[in-house]
Amino acid sequence: MGISLVIAFIRGWILTLLCLSTFPVLVVAQMFQIQFIAGAGGASKKVYERAGSIATESIAAIRTVASFAAEDKVEMLFLGALKSDGKAVTKTALGAGMGQGFSLFTMFFLYYCGFAGGAYLMDHNGYTFKDVIQVFFSITFMGMGAGQAAALVPDIGKAKPAMNSIFTLIDRVPPIDVESEEGEKPAEVKGGIELVDVKFRYPARTEAPIFNGLSLAIHAGQTVALVGSSGSGKSTIIGL
Repeated sequence: MGISLVIAFIRGWILTLLCLSTFPVLVVAQMFQIQFIAGAGGASKKVYERAGSIATESIAAIRTVASFAAEDKVEMLFLGALKSDGKAVTKTALGAGMGQGFSLFTMFFLYYCGFAGGAYLMDHNGYTFKDVIQVFFSITFMGMGAGQAAALVPDIGKAKPAMNSIFTLIDRVPPIDVESEEGEKPAEVKGGIELVDVKFRYPARTEAPIFNGLSLAIHAGQTVALVGSSGSGKSTIIGL
């Protein structure tokens, strides 16, 4: 910014002062634009994440969905998730649009002041076209850069404690040394799998129970086959 100001005042201090009169408005407009756009992305992200989780679970268990003839219900859940926060998303989108329009208005108003004032100074004060262009773009890009940088100041403040947490986690020494050769080492490990009175429902379809009191024991070394019709829960057992 300092270099831009020096160049602008050297090439034409009168035009520089004229352009600087709109500088604060341009900076504020750039800040509002970036903040509104960031807010719009955050609001819509939550909605799409919620809808995406429903779609992912439904596709992964498409056989179960088909066996219960729940395609229409899953579709309604998906559409409901998309519309769950529609007012907030619309409000934020309108704010982002207004911020974008205000930013463009101030930018073109600065263009008008720069070129109209530059044309007047070329006729009455001996300015050259090169002087006008250098002053104009020095002030314009300085204002846009200052506005964008100012909008990121809150994010920089949030990033510092997050960075400290990351480095604290990296530098943490765990109480259990996984590379240590000390301690008892069992000569043989045998394990079994046992499910006792398992009750399970998918989060997207809480009204449709998949398991209602399932018990299953598989001993070490035993070979077990899960047999059943499509959608009976074989893949769900493996997933659990």
